[in-house]
Amino acid sequence: MEALLNDPIFIMLSVALVAALIYNAWQAGQRSKAWEQIIADTGLEKTRIQNDRRKDDALTGTYAGRQLALIESSSPVYRNGKRKSDMMTSAATVIKIGLVYPAGLKLNMMRTSQKYDNIEKVLIDDEQIDSRFVIESEPAELVKSMLASESLRETLAPMKAGGAIYLEENELVYDQTGRITDPAYIRYLFDVMISLVKPIEDFPAPEQIKSENEPGE
Repeated sequence: MEALLNDPIFIMLSVALVAALIYNAWQAGQRSKAWEQIIADTGLEKTRIQNDRRKDDALTGTYAGRQLALIESSSPVYRNGKRKSDMMTSAATVIKIGLVYPAGLKLNMMRTSQKYDNIEKVLIDDEQIDSRFVIESEPAELVKSMLASESLRETLAPMKAGGAIYLEENELVYDQTGRITDPAYIRYLFDVMISLVKPIEDFPAPEQIKSENEPGE
């Protein structure tokens, strides 16, 4: 045991583990303060949402006339298929807004930290978006119509790398790894997503587009 305690590698790993636990606790405290500010500003309510076998912290309610949920999903850290510790968890932040959109629409906008020119993606001929986002859209006209507004593109462009916005089961979802501790950035994400909802709901169904494009008899 004494040899282990004098092992420099063991000491380094122990210090790193303690530092990670302290940082995780500090970040959780900062997130709690951010959520308190969001609750005060918006009237959203704190609750717990069942997710698989655990419950996640969440803020839910109505925002700008839409049902919204802000969820912090924490899951245990695993290594080689084995759970390391109940204290070591990885967090993800998810925002969900309910909407109704035509069947067959698909959308995924991933904010990246670098420009990707060698992968297939939808381009909208706006450098500040094309250089920062990898966009998948079916049909391609969906995202082009959705981002037709220059002011909306300018609002979307500052979104931080690592986040993604996509459609899933009648919800518009924002997803990123890690906690968000800045209440102003949380409100920014709320507003970005709200601004995307109506263009998506107003987009015609793929069958309607196909019918309109077919030549008359």
